[in-house]
Amino acid sequence: MVSTGASKSPLADLASFSGVEFLLTLEGDKQKHDSWGLENAEKVADWVRMSSKHLRELGELLNAGQLQRVEGSGPQRYIVTVSSKGRDLCVGFHRSMSQDIMRETIKKIVSKWVS
Repeated sequence: MVSTGASKSPLADLASFSGVEFLLTLEGDKQKHDSWGLENAEKVADWVRMSSKHLRELGELLNAGQLQRVEGSGPQRYIVTVSSKGRDLCVGFHRSMSQDIMRETIKKIVSKWVS
């Protein structure tokens, strides 16, 4: 992953949390996004939009309420997507992090992001 313009990105502050590999923010249904630490942010943004859309539709079908957070893990990293006020935040964490620490860290990141 490459961080381009990290010092100029408003996400650089959020990226300072331990274990953060990348960050991506999306503005609702608009095609606008901002990223830190991603080589191909457009592909990740498209994936987050598509996944969130399908999960929201499933939630409506099941009357499960609003989509607030999705967590996933793979062999290389944890990914957490959080939705708030029509915006989405996607954070990639190093896989070596424990899930407990990752969950505490995402709480701090989200608190800073929504403020």
